[in-house]
Amino acid sequence: MLASPDGEEVKAPHGIPEGQKFRYMRFDPVLGRAWEFGLNMGMAFQIYDDYLGVWGDEAMVGKTANDLIEKKRALPFVLALQLDPKSSKNWLGLRHPKKEHAAVFRELMEKHGIPEQVKKIEGRYIRKARTNLKELPLKPEYQDQFEEVLSFLTERKV
Repeated sequence: MLASPDGEEVKAPHGIPEGQKFRYMRFDPVLGRAWEFGLNMGMAFQIYDDYLGVWGDEAMVGKTANDLIEKKRALPFVLALQLDPKSSKNWLGLRHPKKEHAAVFRELMEKHGIPEQVKKIEGRYIRKARTNLKELPLKPEYQDQFEEVLSFLTERKV
């Protein structure tokens, strides 16, 4: 049970206690599929955002390499840590990395095939979201609109 600062139980929409919301989803398959669709679509969006933070077109994204310079623990870095722990830990040890350092680390990640791995993982989430979408009892025009959103996610540049 979750409680508010004054000790009252926190309620989710429709009066379901917040801590029990997901338990009730299994009794409503449509709600469960919609939740899974949103989760998978959101994961795909975030993973591609992580990709753009390292390999996006700087003129369009405006922040390429910033994720590396800021040492964000985004998916590309997590994969680099798994594939090349020594170099990744050395990267973390840099006190004030510059763009030139980030370019070297990005090349290392490319040698390990990390950009392709990130896109592959993003693609899995897109496919899961498409499967979830097909299972939802939506009018065709709403299905089409959500499908457009998924297509945008895979084609966006920023």
